[in-house]
Amino acid sequence: MRKSALAAGGAALALALAGCGGDNAASGEFFGNIEQLANSASIQTTETGSSKITLEMSVMGQQITGEGKASYGADPAMTLTMSAMGQATEMRMVDNTIYMKMPPQQAQAMGADTPWVSMSPGQGLPAGQMAQQSDPTKVLDTIKQSGAEITASETAMLNGEEVSRYTVTLDPMQALEMSGNTQLTEQQKQQFAQRMSEVGPVPMEIDLNSANLPVRIAMDMKQIAEAGGMPGEVSMTMTFSDWGTPVEVEAPPRDQVTEIDAPSAGGF
Repeated sequence: MRKSALAAGGAALALALAGCGGDNAASGEFFGNIEQLANSASIQTTETGSSKITLEMSVMGQQITGEGKASYGADPAMTLTMSAMGQATEMRMVDNTIYMKMPPQQAQAMGADTPWVSMSPGQGLPAGQMAQQSDPTKVLDTIKQSGAEITASETAMLNGEEVSRYTVTLDPMQALEMSGNTQLTEQQKQQFAQRMSEVGPVPMEIDLNSANLPVRIAMDMKQIAEAGGMPGEVSMTMTFSDWGTPVEVEAPPRDQVTEIDAPSAGGF
């Protein structure tokens, strides 16, 4: 139900790039630029197809955690259960639709009279942004398109596994988009850009395993918060494990879903 008031050349090139960088992690060598890194890791992600995901966020003292599974490629799917302030929210993405099951009070505030709400990933809402961030290929493509630079690379240990850790600097405006805050007015964006020009690029870390699969992506967004007048720790870490794990996601029954529009979705 709907509440209307609610809110052969390219492939060859890609394979060539993957072949050039496919053994970097195993050989102890590192990628020299973000394009090589992103292309190789994205191809490995798509070929492997799926993983488990965990999410850890810190937003000015509030902790948000999440666990789930996702599949990647032409028809991505995801299931993720998040917890914040003692309350759980379940998110599913299937058939290019996001479904969220949240605490009743939040659902009612959005005008929903069903356990689930649905929205399009392209509506520009934080929920859609979260779904995009659960797919390493989307994150890597965004980083590549932003003109980010690798400033450091080293071998590190992650959960007992040796990884290649890259420190990347990201353009502040691109980092803002990745943070999920996509609903600023043009005036607010201009004010933010002016403040961020005094702070500089936003740091990220990307960990790749020996197969050049992404196993951890972390971003420190403290500078973004400070530029927005909200000082405090703001960070996000996504980890990807058990690559190739089976992923099955089903949409909730139609009579249990309210479709929402962006204006009435609020912060979601």
